[in-house]
Amino acid sequence: MTSQIIAGPDSVRVMLTGMRDVARVARISLGPSGRGTVIEHVGRLAPIFTKDGRTIAQAMKYQDPGHNVGLKFLTQAAGVLDRQIGDGSNTAIVMTHAMAIEVGRLLATNLSAREICRGMVEARDIALGSLESGVRRVTEHNLKHLALTYANQDESIARLTSEAFESVGQEGDVSAEFGGGVEDELEVVEGARYDKGYASPVFCTNKTQKRVELEHPLFLITDHPITDFQCLVDPLELAVQAGRPLVLIAESVGEEALAALVMNHVRGKIRCAVAGPPMFGETRTDALEDIAILTGGRPFLERQGDVIQAVKLADLGQADKVVMDAESTTIIGGRGCPQNKRARIATVLGRRLALHSETRSMTGRVDLEEKLADRLRMLSEKSAKLRVGGANDTQIRYRLRVAEKAIGATRAALESGVVAGGGAAYFRAAQEIEMRLAGEENLARRAGLRAVALALKAPRTAILASVGEGSLASQPNEDVWFGWDVRSRRDDVDLWEARIADPLNQCRLTLSVAVSLCESLCNVSVMVLKTLPEIDDFSPEMAAATREVM
Repeated sequence: MTSQIIAGPDSVRVMLTGMRDVARVARISLGPSGRGTVIEHVGRLAPIFTKDGRTIAQAMKYQDPGHNVGLKFLTQAAGVLDRQIGDGSNTAIVMTHAMAIEVGRLLATNLSAREICRGMVEARDIALGSLESGVRRVTEHNLKHLALTYANQDESIARLTSEAFESVGQEGDVSAEFGGGVEDELEVVEGARYDKGYASPVFCTNKTQKRVELEHPLFLITDHPITDFQCLVDPLELAVQAGRPLVLIAESVGEEALAALVMNHVRGKIRCAVAGPPMFGETRTDALEDIAILTGGRPFLERQGDVIQAVKLADLGQADKVVMDAESTTIIGGRGCPQNKRARIATVLGRRLALHSETRSMTGRVDLEEKLADRLRMLSEKSAKLRVGGANDTQIRYRLRVAEKAIGATRAALESGVVAGGGAAYFRAAQEIEMRLAGEENLARRAGLRAVALALKAPRTAILASVGEGSLASQPNEDVWFGWDVRSRRDDVDLWEARIADPLNQCRLTLSVAVSLCESLCNVSVMVLKTLPEIDDFSPEMAAATREVM
């Protein structure tokens, strides 16, 4: 392995060159009139048709490793939006690239990078305030119409997306997957679901579908590692006396203890099953407490010094039914106190909202936020699955991505409300930043303010350019909710009535990501590139796509 070092202004210039092509494709794909991209599958399978910025960015690669660094710069911006919202990756690429171009130009003039960054941060705060001032709340009445916008006018996906959220609520678990036919289908499942299944297929009561299905089970919930079967004797006896099956949700179950439980289950002495615990790390204990609240039981936790042998019948959780397969567990009809459930949901939701205010970093502590979202979905005790159909594999892949983006954007709209879409809210935020420019005496800081203002105008410019109206530079109406609709090519459209709106969370995150990444760009002075030796007749991409081994 060898290293190549690029120092000085050339390092930023090389990165900007790498950003150019993916930004150009993202601009073409942006908006309702945006055009799609066909990507050759590296495994020589059916080509991929998409308008998704992250998918396009991930498919691109340059021979020049320096250009790849710039490409990954924008791929990172798109990835944050895709993970946290599920939509908005094209806008993130366009805005970040526009800001990066201006930052690169400013750095070439030898202005203070620190003061440029301070100006960008100040502009970000002004823009965030502007976005939040124009927010409108989403209700069930307009949910379907907004979903149609987010589903790229696909009426079937929009209808099922809105029905899914109407069924499971804002915090419910809504997901999309490949369907089995031409038509789209929606399955709504009652119950708290998490992604850990049974510890052994021997527990399966439904041999055909390889599932554990137990009616009116009791739950022993613990983070103790179960190494000795003797510690389970008391809870098993309580379950036998109550005439009900026992479900053990534990950190780990040793081979001897698991074998004893399997033997008792097979011989019919007691119906039981063992399920893995939800989540990982520190969040696991919180999730076990969530399950205890859902089922009305008590979690036996090591940090509290709890002893399983001291268990009483009242300590065991209860539910109407539990269903487990190899990958998931669903608890249906948990008998926990409804008031305690609502209080727990409010606590987790409050922690999630506090996380937004604690930091405006690029990632927003993505990992913790995703775990909190997973806990909220489990606590909601409902889930919906949209199975996407199509005439062929290429169409299903495209429509599946559309469904995922619609689900993500609809959830974000319900959570935070919406602002004027089509780049209008961004454009108004840019105008407020420009009003601040006259009062800023520091030249570098004023340049940082202007860089963010220019970037905020970029999405609207790209959307208008897609219908040949790229020369329109002004917002014709003082009301931000009145503006251009590229579908009707009118500039006096009520954007709210036309359902042209973007989730506030998506807009805030897009801007924060762009500013954060460009702050990093301001501080780049050296680029170190690693050159890997080539291995004949082996392609990592082909191996990943076709599961070849070297």
